[in-house]
Amino acid sequence: MSVRSCVGPADIEWLENEAILHRTPCGTGNLTWRQWGKGPPLILLHGGFGSWKHWVRNVGELSKSFTVYAADLPGLGDSDPGPEPITARTLAAIFSEGIDRLVGKDERMYVGAFSLGAAISAPLICMLGDRVRHAILIGPGGLGSLWHNSIEKLRRRSSTMTEEEQREVIHYNLAFSMIANRELIDEDTISLQFELLAQKRRLIGLPISKSSIVFDCLPEIGNRTTFVWGEHDPYPTPDLKAVIKKFHGDVPGVDIRIIDGVGHWANFEADEIVSDMFRDML
Repeated sequence: MSVRSCVGPADIEWLENEAILHRTPCGTGNLTWRQWGKGPPLILLHGGFGSWKHWVRNVGELSKSFTVYAADLPGLGDSDPGPEPITARTLAAIFSEGIDRLVGKDERMYVGAFSLGAAISAPLICMLGDRVRHAILIGPGGLGSLWHNSIEKLRRRSSTMTEEEQREVIHYNLAFSMIANRELIDEDTISLQFELLAQKRRLIGLPISKSSIVFDCLPEIGNRTTFVWGEHDPYPTPDLKAVIKKFHGDVPGVDIRIIDGVGHWANFEADEIVSDMFRDML
């Protein structure tokens, strides 16, 4: 897999300027969406500690084939918090209402989601039913005992650290939990992660990631969902083979893809491969 330069601040600013902003209800506030491109609707949900920018290396390519709607999860990015209780199903209901307003109640679509967003997407796909033509869920949480809380092993930043020291911590954490190829962890990537971590975080996704929501929904969604992991994703446990065995035991023939040499954030690290997977859905 070839390595190319990461998306820099100018690229992100361009994507921001090109996006059409939408707001849909989220509790007493709003859910924020960004829209690009033209074609069949594609809904994108990001991971924990993130925003739509988890997809910065995919949006440009995907917008050539799809009308991309990238949301900020409730309580993250530019979206307001959702109402209590916060579960994968209650958050999925917020997205379902937003999709009805943006895409229409009868329109069929595709879904792509990463990490925490993938766990939330499992009940969302159930709610949308046959309106979802196909979904790609990358590095999903929601695997119950087969999901390992690698977050516990991350280094912690403190307000007493210099910015340089904080960037060193972010570099270490990206290499440990997100990106296997360290050549991709350049200064722009660290700056992007620094920005994502600096945003006000009003969504604690750990209970959703530790839940079994994906397995609960698997019998209903398995025949129209592709599950993707990077070979070096640290979150499936005791190992990725055990997760795959469980998936195939619950839904024989479920589509599972492993991307060699890649970590958890596969849509960033292997963006060309992942974008091709989405185009193949068409």
